[in-house]
Amino acid sequence: MNTTASNTSLLVNGDFEAGSLIGWQVACSSVNCGGTGGVLDTTSCYAGSYCYKGACIGAYDFLRQSFNVVAGHVYRLSFWIMTNGNSQEAAYVNIYQA
Repeated sequence: MNTTASNTSLLVNGDFEAGSLIGWQVACSSVNCGGTGGVLDTTSCYAGSYCYKGACIGAYDFLRQSFNVVAGHVYRLSFWIMTNGNSQEAAYVNIYQA
């Protein structure tokens, strides 16, 4: 979200409320999920009707999206993640300039 300009979301379908994964590149780092990653789900979502449910077992799901930024503007990235309580679960967020 660009908080400097107009508090508008820069992500396409950032909340998954389009009912699809449009705007997102989805993959898995392992053959344990066929290399395709997870799917949209309608249960246990924090807010809204849809949420992403990972499918990789013993590996990572990847959700990726690119967007343009303006130098000097302030941006906010927020998300909610739910785990099953396993202490070995992890989430990583990478932000990089291409």
